[in-house]
This record gives sequence, C-alpha cells and structure tokens, in this order.
Amino acid sequence: MRKYLVAIYLWTSVLLYSMRAGFQLRLSDTLIRLGLSKKAREQSAHEIGTVWATSIFHSMKGWWEIRVEGKANLLPADVASVFVCNHQSMTDIWALYFVDKPFRWMAKDKLFLLPFTGFGMKMAGYIPVKRHDSRSRLEALARSEQCLREGASMLFFPEGTRSRDGKLLPFKTGAFKLAADLNVPIQPIVIDGAQKLLQKHTMWPGKSTVRIKILPAIYKKESETAQSLKDRARLAIAQTLETLRNDA
Repeated sequence: MRKYLVAIYLWTSVLLYSMRAGFQLRLSDTLIRLGLSKKAREQSAHEIGTVWATSIFHSMKGWWEIRVEGKANLLPADVASVFVCNHQSMTDIWALYFVDKPFRWMAKDKLFLLPFTGFGMKMAGYIPVKRHDSRSRLEALARSEQCLREGASMLFFPEGTRSRDGKLLPFKTGAFKLAADLNVPIQPIVIDGAQKLLQKHTMWPGKSTVRIKILPAIYKKESETAQSLKDRARLAIAQTLETLRNDA
C-alpha cells in the first residue's frame, strides 16, 4: 500500500509543478516577446525548468535524496561545453538541473507534445529527436552544433538509452564529434543511484540517494579524433562510477 501512496504523491506533485511551470512559462514568454531577445527567452525557460525539476526532487525528500560533488570542476557559465553523462533513469534529467550551469539537451520528440512541459522545452531551445530515425538525429546534431556556436552548452547521454541495471553501456560518437569539430571542452558527469528512483518501464518510485559527480573538463589534444575523446570520457566516467559504488 505504501508504494501506491508514494506513487500517487509523486505523480500528483509532477502534475502540480508542471501546471505552475506552464503558467510561469506563458507569462514569461508574453513579457519577453515585448522586447527581449531569443537568448533571454531560452534562459528564462531554462530557469523555470530548473525550479520545476528541483521542486519535484525536493517534494520527495526523505524518499529521494541528491548529492552533487565536484562543482569546482564546472566550467564557467559563459564557456560553451559538451556535457556527457551516463543514463540510468528518466529522473536523470531532473537530477541534472542541480548542476549549476545552463544547458540545452536532445530529447525524444514525443516529450515536446506533453502539456505544460512540452511548451517549456520548445521555449528553452531544447532539441527534439525521433528515435531510430537517422535523418532526425543528423538534424538534431546540426541544431546542437548551432547552439554550441552561439555559446550555449549541450547535454548528451552518449549511451543513447537508459541502462537497465546501472552498468555503463557503449557510447555513441555524435557528441564527441561535435566537440572535436568545434574544439569545445567536454564536461563528463557521473550519475549513480538514479536507476532505483524510477526503473525502466515502471511508474513506481523507489527509495535512493542520487550522487552526481562533475569531473574535470576534457580538452581536445592536437589532431585528436572524436573516437579518442569518446574513449577518454568513457574511461573517466566508468572509473568514477566504480569508485562511487565502492564508497557507498
């Protein structure tokens, strides 16, 4: 019975916070359209999204806990970078709003159809992508490149899908090719414990502490390839993930 009550509480909280965010987004969008820039519009939407996501986490206090480590490694807000993070749960993105730096991210196109939050994702400049559609992925990567050129940071889950058991999956190359082509730094981020919050294909929340660790930035060496950058980032994430689990 307890898990049902917790689930009802969680999804009611998500709905209420989403409705509040939707109202704030519409108001913000109306005011910004009166004279502020596209960049200001996207920044405002991301800030509202940050309040939305962190409020959901805080509403589950005592059931969900979060710890963020390594903030000293975080590059300044005005340095465009490629965030790469392992992927354990749909709650990962909520948790990553606790990282104190604005970002854009690629998300399944269906999420942009959701009431309240879908509008916010569009307003924030997040990028839709259709799964298993190579043309859509290429278009999303092109838009990601444009975001980076404009000075925004991009977040990627290079595994491409959530891990069922928390073990690190192979990385795809797209994010690292962008970093190599544009010569922007890579900011590896490790998340652990999130797979217990909402396991894949379930709506029942579990109890867990999520640990996020921001690793030192990786810079491209002269003539270094995207494959080499990918290998370096994956090794750093894999080693840190193992360390976090050994310390638990």
